[in-house]
Amino acid sequence: MEYTIPKFIDEKPKIVGPLTFQQFLFFAGALSIIAVLYFTVPLPLFIILAILLLAGATCLVFVKIEGHSVPDLIKNYFIFSSSSKVYLWKKRAAMPYKMMKMKKIVKKQKKQKQGSPIKIGGESNLDQVVNRLDFGKK
Repeated sequence: MEYTIPKFIDEKPKIVGPLTFQQFLFFAGALSIIAVLYFTVPLPLFIILAILLLAGATCLVFVKIEGHSVPDLIKNYFIFSSSSKVYLWKKRAAMPYKMMKMKKIVKKQKKQKQGSPIKIGGESNLDQVVNRLDFGKK
């Protein structure tokens, strides 16, 4: 059996004409708010608010900044603003646990490198043997 592999997985399906479902909801929400404002506020204020709402909905639907949609940028802004930040340049009073553990490992490695009390073998005399063979010295 042969299967075709989809190439454009990142694209969202178009539900209403050229708009995705999310884009359609932005326009539908703006139009419903405009309909409510038509019956509740005076005409000059309604025109100003309707223009602002339609401009905002159009911005949310069609504008992309560096390949990212405006709703994604707004969502990322609020996530970044509400999350905690770590400033590395601030000195901490206590050493973190991982650093303490690393120091213990380094100390153990230094002790092991200093040498063990038992010698397994002497140093190699290979250099001396090679010199004797090359130069004929005894």
